[in-house]
Amino acid sequence: MATNFGSVGFFDQLVGPGASNAEIALTTASALALTAAVPTYCVLRRISWNTTKKALTSFLAFDLFGGVIANATSASKAWWHRPGQTAFHHLSFVAAHGIQLGLITWLHRPVPIRAFPKWYHKFDWKYFIVNYGLLMASTLALQLIPDDLKRPAAFAMTTGSFILNATLDGTAPGMEWFIPTLFFKLIGSHGVPN
Repeated sequence: MATNFGSVGFFDQLVGPGASNAEIALTTASALALTAAVPTYCVLRRISWNTTKKALTSFLAFDLFGGVIANATSASKAWWHRPGQTAFHHLSFVAAHGIQLGLITWLHRPVPIRAFPKWYHKFDWKYFIVNYGLLMASTLALQLIPDDLKRPAAFAMTTGSFILNATLDGTAPGMEWFIPTLFFKLIGSHGVPN
């Protein structure tokens, strides 16, 4: 694999410059198969989502499932953990995923407001703040600990996110996969150098 990255395109930044055809095929096939599993699961469980929920959730599922696999490849590790990458780069990458967490919170975690009609809902700030805070704290912690402890620490933090989320007033039907996959992508996969 080349170590001189030079100018790279958008796709290369996602999967890492020099990704092999096998890495790209595995990432793409896994992302497609796992994304297809989400609406299939909802149909089998008789969970009804409107078109907006289906479209946005499928798009985010593809990114997250593909990201778990892509961020685990050698090409991605070489790219995201190359010399010159700082804690700021890693924190920025993870921080940007707050948009995904926000969209899922808005789409799937409505909190009814009694004074308004049933169709109106507000953002579940508790769910968002707890998960975003844990995500950012975990990312920062990974930047501060020695490399040889990053992998087990990342797995401990990811597992802790599963347990914490079990206490947050349940999970929206059909979205049981979201927080585990988000943490697995960003902490367990992206956050750990080779």
